[in-house]
Amino acid sequence: MPNKSVKGTCRPLAALKFSFLIKRFVASLKPSERHAPYRNVGPMSASPPIEPFQKPPDTLSFGEVRLSFDRVIPGDLSRDFVPMYHFRILAADGSDVGHINFRVGDTGHVRVCAGHIGFEIREQFRGHGYSLQACRAIAPFVRSVFDAVTITCDPDNQASRRTIERLGASFTDEVPVPEHDPHYQRGSRSKRRYRWIP
Repeated sequence: MPNKSVKGTCRPLAALKFSFLIKRFVASLKPSERHAPYRNVGPMSASPPIEPFQKPPDTLSFGEVRLSFDRVIPGDLSRDFVPMYHFRILAADGSDVGHINFRVGDTGHVRVCAGHIGFEIREQFRGHGYSLQACRAIAPFVRSVFDAVTITCDPDNQASRRTIERLGASFTDEVPVPEHDPHYQRGSRSKRRYRWIP
């Protein structure tokens, strides 16, 4: 049976409690001196968000998975982190097989290390293509915010590389991870960067 995604309607999230996040997000789009270690890596061609905190559709699904919106995780500008949407990845039988994140912002940390899209599948559920299906499922929502996004992975992460390449993302380059970035502290020394048009 062919895979197909079910698109939902994105509605603005009007809750005032997010207004302070929007202001911080706008501020993060202006590079400052504290982002200097990233300056040797230029931004990829991603459009600025239209509505940074719109409510995700309730019907994001593809193939055997559907996404369950969990929460918006606030950014931390002191660490160059941007706000992100956090979704649980649910299999056809309802099992929670992992998560996928969509980062809304374009700081050095996002462009070089984290990427706009991040995913992780629990070990016992790997090998079923859930990460690829989750990326396909989230694509309509990502497309409502960005024209193109960055996805990254460590060069030796063969599973992530396969997922990203099967997704149709274009390899851009491989860049060093700055020593101050949390990814460096976790052992990453370089990142492969891909441009994805969702």
